[in-house]
Amino acid sequence: IDGSFPLSLILSPNSVVGKIVSGIIFSSKQPHMSPTARRFSKALVGKFPQFRRHLCVLPNGDFEAYITAPRTSKAGALVCLSHGSDVCVRFALPRAVYAVDSAKELVTIVEQLLRNELVFVVLSTQRKWSGTTLSKRSDRPVQGAGESARLISWSGKFDRYIRASQK
Repeated sequence: IDGSFPLSLILSPNSVVGKIVSGIIFSSKQPHMSPTARRFSKALVGKFPQFRRHLCVLPNGDFEAYITAPRTSKAGALVCLSHGSDVCVRFALPRAVYAVDSAKELVTIVEQLLRNELVFVVLSTQRKWSGTTLSKRSDRPVQGAGESARLISWSGKFDRYIRASQK
């Protein structure tokens, strides 16, 4: 993510204030979804109806939808949201965010995260964030010299930390 997502949306799954109507929260200022938000949220809820309970329309027409993680997980929540024409999927952890290009990619990534086939990989160098990506849970992530990797799975069962190697 290039910084275009508001920090409040990236860090908190409870970033919306509005009223609930049939399981969807609408802001009193702008109850209409943007075309991007409509396309992505429709695909998401069509495949994963459990997201409907926490599907929100933000004041600018963007969407945010999330499901709460299992108790065994450090993920907190799986959140999908839009900001203008950009859409991302994230865990409710700092820096665990990944941009997607299409509704199909969003659905595929959510499906693989929920099945623990994919994990978020948060990379850091000397405790400073250096990048985030997704990886198959069985793959060792690509790390630069001095880069540590924190792998976070949906269930928590496949979480691990890989110390920096001196290359």
